[in-house]
Amino acid sequence: GLGVAATAIYAVGFFSLTAYANWIAPTASARRPRFTLFFRFLFFRFRTDRWYWGQVLFVRSFAIASVPIIGVGRSAMQVVMLTVIAGFFLVLQCLNMPWKTALLNISDTAILAMVIMLAVGSSVFGEQEEDGGGYTLFVLLCFASGMVVITGIL
Repeated sequence: GLGVAATAIYAVGFFSLTAYANWIAPTASARRPRFTLFFRFLFFRFRTDRWYWGQVLFVRSFAIASVPIIGVGRSAMQVVMLTVIAGFFLVLQCLNMPWKTALLNISDTAILAMVIMLAVGSSVFGEQEEDGGGYTLFVLLCFASGMVVITGIL
């Protein structure tokens, strides 16, 4: 009860703070030098034309962390969700190449590709679903719709 509420407030509050910082970053960094110092963790790793990528990483991390919560006891759904999330962010990564150095861009791309390969490769060891996958399909469609909405927001 209380722990869940506190965690949700902390997570939503931090996400909102960083989203606001990304929103005002272009003007605030020019006017207030302390702004850039305060939010250095959010901007310093990325190219200046991709300053907002820290927020994209927060969304990616949340999406990956939510897979075991949404797909409790359904390994096939978890594999598909993880593959969809990693594939989606792999495409975004390849299109934007946000990191300051080529090595970091290549590393992030390789890590996402390996996550996809591990998820697909581990699907062989999962159990078969008894309901024919109807529930899994419903959750995946809802999840994919949510990813489309998030993409539109970003």
